Amino acid sequence: MAPQKLHHLRQPVSPASNWRSTGSNHGDGEVAPAKVPSFLLFDAMISYQIHNGTLALNARNLTNKTYIANCGYGNCYYGDQRTVVGTATYRW
Repeated sequence: MAPQKLHHLRQPVSPASNWRSTGSNHGDGEVAPAKVPSFLLFDAMISYQIHNGTLALNARNLTNKTYIANCGYGNCYYGDQRTVVGTATYRW
């Protein structure tokens, strides 16, 4: 008897989520004039399998939190705003 493919066991939709955190610090080289506050960010993705292809949607900083990512050498930098990227792939 030939093995059967178990297509019914593979889920076509794949969700995922992640959180990223950074504790408070004094920037690069510990030289920031003030303490850089800690922050917590949430990311999420969902993908959908279609035959030989995949559709995916990825979101970073889902809550669109404004935060200081780092300070160093007299400058502080804000972190990235919410970013949403969609992709479509096909495997030949």
